[in-house]
Parts: sequence; structure tokens; C-alpha cells
Amino acid sequence: MRTEIAHFEKVNSNLNLIVKDLNMKYEGLVNEKTKLQNEIHEMHAFRERFLDRLNDTYLKVKKSSPVDLVEEGNKIVVTAEFDKKLLKKEIIEL
Repeated sequence: MRTEIAHFEKVNSNLNLIVKDLNMKYEGLVNEKTKLQNEIHEMHAFRERFLDRLNDTYLKVKKSSPVDLVEEGNKIVVTAEFDKKLLKKEIIEL
């Protein structure tokens, strides 16, 4: 009977260590998930600010020069007319 109790105590102790280890790993994964979600949020906010600034710049350029930005498929193309010649340059691939 004593050996069974000693064996049970060892098994119980080992299981407690396993549970503590799993809890620590779970907490680490939750922290990592939160960190990654924050980074994704920051990246989306940066992207939105970039697109807003790009649009503002586009509107300023369109008002002040013969240059135009045109979306063609998955690209943004700069077009300009100089001396009755149409020039095109792909600048951003979406």
C-alpha cells in the first residue's frame, strides 16, 4: 500500500509539472498572439496613412501638372504628355 501511495505521489508530481509547463506555454502563445495582432493593427494603420498620403499627392500632382496616375489592372501607371507625345511609366504593382 505504501509503495502504491509513493508511486501515486510521483505520478501526481510529474503530472503537476506537465500542467504547469502547458500553462506556461499557453500563456506564451496568448502573449505572442496579442503581440502579432497589435503588429497587424499597426501595419493596417500605416497602410491606410500611406494610401491617404498617396491619394493627397496624386490630387496635388493632377492639379498642377500634365502628369496623371492611372490604374491599369494591378498596376499604377504614370502617364504624361510632352510635345504631343504620350509617355507611360509603371511605378507601383499592386
